[in-house]
Amino acid sequence: LWTYCRKHKNSAGSWLLGDFSGADAMFAPIVMRFIGYDVKLTGFSAEYIDFVHNNEYMQEWINDSQKENQIILEDEIE
Repeated sequence: LWTYCRKHKNSAGSWLLGDFSGADAMFAPIVMRFIGYDVKLTGFSAEYIDFVHNNEYMQEWINDSQKENQIILEDEIE
């Protein structure tokens, strides 16, 4: 899907459709899951993950999340 989006992008930007879009916002958590589970991808998918992960706003989100200390017990695995 990412490769298809990239082939049909609307500008020269590095986001999925060239310019930042809702698709990038939607896939940001997926990027983090791929990183967290150490999924090895190649080609554009690997480049996109690296690009999104290193984005300044993504880094701010990651840093803020590491400060979070609230635990919702109902969501924890026993």
